[in-house]
This record gives sequence, structure tokens and C-alpha cells, in this order.
Amino acid sequence: MAYIRGDRSALPSNSVTSPTLLRVKGPLKQGNQSPIIVPSGAYVDVGNPYASSIRMGNIEITGVQDIFYIWDPRLGGLYGLGAFQTFTNLGGRYYPTPGGGSYADTASFDLIQSGQAFFVRGAAGGTINLRETAKASGFRQVFRGQGPVRLTRITLYEMTGGNPALADGATVEFDANYSNRLDYDDAMKLQASGLNVGLMCEGQLLAVEKRRPVNDNDTLHVNLSGAGIRSYRWTINMTNMDTAGRVAFLYDRYLNNSTLLDLNGMTYVEFSCDTALSSRAPDRFMIIFRQMVALPLHISDVSAIRESAGDVKISWTAENEEGVDHYEVERGMDGRNFSQNFRSQSPQNSGRTESYSHIDDEAPSSCLFYRIKMVGLGGQLIYSTIVKVMPLASSSSPDISLYPNPVKDHKVNLIFGQHPAGNYHLSLLGASGQIVWQTEFNILSWDGQIALKLPPAILPGVYQLLVKDPLRNNLRARMIIE
Repeated sequence: MAYIRGDRSALPSNSVTSPTLLRVKGPLKQGNQSPIIVPSGAYVDVGNPYASSIRMGNIEITGVQDIFYIWDPRLGGLYGLGAFQTFTNLGGRYYPTPGGGSYADTASFDLIQSGQAFFVRGAAGGTINLRETAKASGFRQVFRGQGPVRLTRITLYEMTGGNPALADGATVEFDANYSNRLDYDDAMKLQASGLNVGLMCEGQLLAVEKRRPVNDNDTLHVNLSGAGIRSYRWTINMTNMDTAGRVAFLYDRYLNNSTLLDLNGMTYVEFSCDTALSSRAPDRFMIIFRQMVALPLHISDVSAIRESAGDVKISWTAENEEGVDHYEVERGMDGRNFSQNFRSQSPQNSGRTESYSHIDDEAPSSCLFYRIKMVGLGGQLIYSTIVKVMPLASSSSPDISLYPNPVKDHKVNLIFGQHPAGNYHLSLLGASGQIVWQTEFNILSWDGQIALKLPPAILPGVYQLLVKDPLRNNLRARMIIE
């Protein structure tokens, strides 16, 4: 592989690049070429010798994986020189992973340009043959219908000033013809310098994993290496993964939370890495599939009613209750993303209809959504319908005010009205209703204002500030962090 920096004046490695022309000399390659030997488990570089493109699907391979590794100089990488695209045969078409760069993000592409080189990897060991029939000139590939392709594409972006830049990615295809064991259908990961995203299988890092159709508790072990102290975004694109009762979550070990994934579309998950080594652990993330039991068979009569400014009473009924480990009350701010608000003690498991209730005494004044999650003794999950609680009517003056708001440099002043001296408990809630930060402070001689320094790990966004005073009154305000 050669890096072309410019014309003959670009000799030092740190010289400024310049435009140049590359000229090819020699006899025109025609006809069938000599076989290229590819040993078992070895990577062999192959160049397209023809003055035309060739199609991956028309290249004759024997004992070689049907996978092509091509360097993409527009993919970025640590030094901006590029990274490898892994082209795999998914449902009869070749898809690049991570995509982007010189290729459309989700489009199939199967051309190897004239003079372009690629790597292949030996399976049992064999040969690759380049023949005239592989040429793409005047050729249109036709694919017969093979049923829906079930894909999960995992793409990582670096966030700079709110703008995403493609870093790397991995792909999983599900089909009954594949195995969950490591085999020659899987594409090994060729790592570049800097960020690398892959999938761990039996101790090996894969760029593309081919697995059997999803079962309950199936897990994709995402591997992220080379992460720095900065913000990132996962884009998880699932295609034809939705079936009755199935859900999928992206689990974050560092934050100990889960994000529900769209089974037939895009899900965006932003996260950051900080000075804690566990925030940059390669195994921080995993995707977990669960098969849910259809609801209204067991949980019914779900309700959520505001009883006071900071209290919401949630009630539900369990019919024919048996085999239940516990219930969880989950709260969300948008009806899509939920976090645990309460976990019940051991249920009755009487086989009869049982009724339960819980009071959320730290309920924000905004619009809220609640649902009940039943966890069975065998780990199975049942979700209730979602109920909505309307926001409190706004008062003439807020309970608490903030300055400045938006908050800059993670510094903010809290300005109170007339509230008693004593111990105050403060919680900062994210968009999903999950508590992202808590602290306490004691007021002895009240002067109406207190200065706070927020942790730098809290990302920019819109938050709900909840303060509970010594009389258990809930004071709240909307906080914007820049």
C-alpha cells in the first residue's frame, strides 16, 4: 500500500500535500489471470489488473471468504488518511461497513475500480481467480428475491461542536443459514489507528458478524477501542428486526442504563467518555434482545394521578398473579424513554387478582408518562400500557429561579423565595426522567441564594431541577446547560 502525498516536491513526511497525476505504464492486462494462492487464515492483497472495474460477485474464489477489505482514504481515521471498509455479501448484495466515506451510508456497492487493491482472507485455504467474466463493462447485476434482509448496523460518530463525524462501525446480519459460532461467514476486523468499533465473538474482533435469527436474551457484544475524553454518538440502524413481542436495548455498563432501540429504523444515542477508565472500557456497550409477553393478559387498570404538587400516585392490577419476581414503576418525560422510579417488594403470587400502588414523591411538574414492568422469576418481562400525567398549571412566580440560564461553564446560582433553613436535597433529571446528578446542602442563615458548580461530565442539554426543602416541598425549575 502506498500513500501519495503529492508531486516530487513533497519529500519530507511533514511537507504540504500537492495535486499530482499518476501515470501507469506497461502492457494492457487482458484475458484470464494466473490464480492467486490465499493460505488458510492469511490476508492477501490483490490488485485489479484490468483497465475496467470488476464485480465482487463475479470474482471466482475457492477456499476464500466472500469478504473484501478495501482502503477508503475518505473515511477519516486518526491522521485523516482513511480506514478499511469491509464489504460483505448480505442477502446477495455487498454492503460496506462502516459505510460513509467514499460510499453511501447504507447503499450496496460491488465494484472494484481499475488499479484498486483489496484484501481477502483465506478460509480453508484456496485461490482467487480474476477472469474476463469479472469485468463490469456493459454488465448489470440482477438479484432474485431472497426475502427480507435482517440487519443491525452500528455506527460511531465523533461529536465536535455538535457536528457528527463518522469514525467507524460494525454490522450484523441474521439468517437461518448462519451460525452463532465464529466461522468463515464472519468478517474479521482490520483495525486502523485511533477509534475502532467491532463485535466480539469467541475472543475475536469482527467487522461483520453473521448470526442465526434472534432468540430471547441474545446479546451483541460491541467493542469500542481508542476512545478519548470527548463526546460521541451511536447510530444504530436496524432493518426488518421487528417481530411480535421483541424489544432491543443498548445497555451502557458505565452509566448502568438502557436505551430502547427502534427495530426497523434509526436510534441515536449520545454519550461521553471522561477521565474514568471504565468510561472508555472496550466492553462498555452491548445490545440485548428480549422477547416480551403480550400485555393485557396480566396487568390492567393502570392509572397515574397527581395528588399534590410533587406527588403522583400510580396504581395497577395484576390478574392471575403467579411466577412474578417483582414489579417496577418506570417514569419518562417523552413517552418513549423510561427509567426506573420504584421497585416493589416480593409480590403475593396468589394466583388471584392483586392490586398495587406507589406514590412518586419527586414527580416533576412537567408532563409525565408512567408504565409498569413485571419481571418474572425466569427473567421474562411484561410491560403495561403507558399512562400520561398532565403538567401542573404554571404559577405567577416560579418556585426557584436560576442565573444564568442557559448555564455556562457548569456554574449556576439558585435563587429561592421564602423557604425555611435546614437541609435541602437537589436532583437534576434528564429528558427521560432519570436522575443524572444529586447533592445536598444545609442552610443555616438564609440569604435567598446559593452558588452551585455542576460536574463537568454533565452534557449540554435541557434538564429539570428538583429541590426538596426541609418541609418536603418540591421546588422545580427548567435548566439549560450549554
